[in-house]
Amino acid sequence: MPTGHTTATSTNTSTVKPTASTTKAVPVTSTTSTTVAFADEISNKRQQVVDLAISLTKKNIPYVYGGSTLSGMDCSGLVMYIMDNLFRAGYPHITTMQEKLGNYQEVSQATKGDLLFWSNSGKGNSYHVAIYIGNNQYVDAGNIGEVVAIKAISSYFEPSYSVSPSIYSN
Repeated sequence: MPTGHTTATSTNTSTVKPTASTTKAVPVTSTTSTTVAFADEISNKRQQVVDLAISLTKKNIPYVYGGSTLSGMDCSGLVMYIMDNLFRAGYPHITTMQEKLGNYQEVSQATKGDLLFWSNSGKGNSYHVAIYIGNNQYVDAGNIGEVVAIKAISSYFEPSYSVSPSIYSN
């Protein structure tokens, strides 16, 4: 059985009544085995990340290089703040280290709560990160003079790849 699943078993007992071809009632026991994935828990964690990210866009938090607090944060500080506040994950404050804490995937495969990365030279060399919130949008702590904000993915500033954080399946 794959890791991350549990099996719940229920037993139903019923009695088959006698028919013309049987002479007595026979108890029949059927067992139904249901695999219960942690999909709801993972979905809940992803939604918590999205909800906190969106709430930060309403707090007028300025971009501050090296920052990771409500007084100011940069892109990796935003991710670190969210993951540490929600899950006590001990996320690093460096994009290249953050991208290694999950599974790489195409940007088109990103789902809510995944991390988007920008790189000029491939995986492992990111210079920017943001949190995907769905509908082609992400929460970003962009540049000097900006605040944490919701932005749309565009061809002008398109992410290179996305990462599904392993924290969701832990």
